[in-house]
Amino acid sequence: MIKGVYGRKVLCTVLLCGLCLDGFTGQTIVSAQEAFVEEVLPTEEKIVLETMEVEEAEQATETVGGTEITEPEGNKENTEATEATEETSKTEETEEETEEETEEESELELQLQTYDYGSKQFTLSWNMKPEKNVIEESKRDLLIYRVSAYINDEWQMAAETSDLTSTIEIPDYGITYLYKVEAYINNGGQSDAEGNAFTYVGKSLNIPICFPKAMSKIITTSTSSKKVKLSWMKVDGATEFEVYQKTRSGKYQEVQTISGNSIKLDVEKNKKYEYKVIPVYRTDSFSINATEKTVSFNNSEFVATDHQKYTYKEMKLDIKSLCKKYGEYVSFESIGQSEQEREIYDVILGNKEAENTILVVSTLHSREYVATVTLMKQLEYYLMNYNKKIDGVVPAKVFNNCCVHYIMMANPDGVTLCQKGDTRRKNNANNVNLNANFPYKLSKKVAASEMETKAIVSITKKLNKSKNLYVVNYHAMGEIVFGDYGGKDRVLKKKIANMYKIARTATGYADAGGYGSGGVSKGGYREYLSYVIKAPSITIEVGDVWCPVPKYCYPSIIKKNRFVILREAKYANSVSK
Repeated sequence: MIKGVYGRKVLCTVLLCGLCLDGFTGQTIVSAQEAFVEEVLPTEEKIVLETMEVEEAEQATETVGGTEITEPEGNKENTEATEATEETSKTEETEEETEEETEEESELELQLQTYDYGSKQFTLSWNMKPEKNVIEESKRDLLIYRVSAYINDEWQMAAETSDLTSTIEIPDYGITYLYKVEAYINNGGQSDAEGNAFTYVGKSLNIPICFPKAMSKIITTSTSSKKVKLSWMKVDGATEFEVYQKTRSGKYQEVQTISGNSIKLDVEKNKKYEYKVIPVYRTDSFSINATEKTVSFNNSEFVATDHQKYTYKEMKLDIKSLCKKYGEYVSFESIGQSEQEREIYDVILGNKEAENTILVVSTLHSREYVATVTLMKQLEYYLMNYNKKIDGVVPAKVFNNCCVHYIMMANPDGVTLCQKGDTRRKNNANNVNLNANFPYKLSKKVAASEMETKAIVSITKKLNKSKNLYVVNYHAMGEIVFGDYGGKDRVLKKKIANMYKIARTATGYADAGGYGSGGVSKGGYREYLSYVIKAPSITIEVGDVWCPVPKYCYPSIIKKNRFVILREAKYANSVSK
């Protein structure tokens, strides 16, 4: 048997639950509860119960502006969330207090006087406000000032002085710190009426100080023949950026102040420009500038085809110029060195994270450097028209899903020797035919013996492991396309056949016919790709004149091969859909 007031209250709850289950309305439940209290409970227990209910109601009631608001049961979660938010916001109390402060609540005027960005030092100056200066004349010489900084969630003394200025070193770049000054009277070892050795006089408002981090670099990207985009990474501590421009013969003129990390500016064709960007931390009363960053931009075409010998040095300069002019679209890196320690460059066009990749390997043979000229001009054409529609597509969209890796000159030593007089040279500096040096049907001792071959094998394996790889080899001469495959892999055979058809259609070149090896050739790169790596590949032989192909053939060859890689990339994207 349940006894006492609490026992009877439990019984009441049980009864009410039963009423609800029997389909009674809310009015019925209230009536039943009242009847139970009147008829069942003794008078003294009624009083106790009524007192408990009043107390519970008061706990769930708030008074706002004189109006009582009772919190519904459903708001309990909101209340808990609010309490959690209030707990989280405790760390921001100092900043909130700063925002709530007004000029009337401060006795000192504090300001930034000077700063030196390189040393991270700045000087604060202050004065007692005239209307707040109630200090006796005899005690003004006893004033001392304490400068405090809010660091690591607490106020720390940064300096103590009797002067009206103080030079302080900020802890780090890119972080905003709060500073304040408090004034005290030094009682000279005696205590004031409250027993303090220093009598508090007043304080300043808190002011934020930040030295923005320096910029790492500015990327220039020609988005059209009349526009250049300047872009940079986020700079900690910078609230805005001042952008300046000048031509080579002029002076810097401020173009615009922006809060973002990029800006597009007008440019003229074949003109050179200099740009300067300054990260700034700005408040209503002062600004702090980081070290400026400069960059040059040349709105010209770079790859020249008006001379016979397109050299390794010329290619290297053109690669760097193109990557600087079209910084967001193309980049380059070295994949290794030749036998004579020349860098072998991989020029990367498009999205490096794309799942599809085309590897273009050019000029394995010294005297075939016409292929390098052709592909360098092809690359520049794609970049110049990156955001336009050419050949029915926009290159930006195609290369966003298929990245192209150009090995523009796989045999730089051989090309250099050929251009210096050994005009019929085919092999590398060690007189090894690189296109017969790949690990296919060769002994381990002989296979990939050359530095150039090792570099090509390495990038081929790397891309084949992580991407859907397609390979196009460029040689000279014959105006023919190789696309034969004697293996049993039907999927691979189909891909090779499609690549072959695309290349022939784009160039108008003939079928290689019986010239192909059918997998018998030892050490060939295409055979290595087909039968070892299992990657689809074709070989294109440009030019119809004996190598070195004369310069008068360059325009025709470039035109015929203009859309080959764009179309092959479009095909690669269609396969992966």
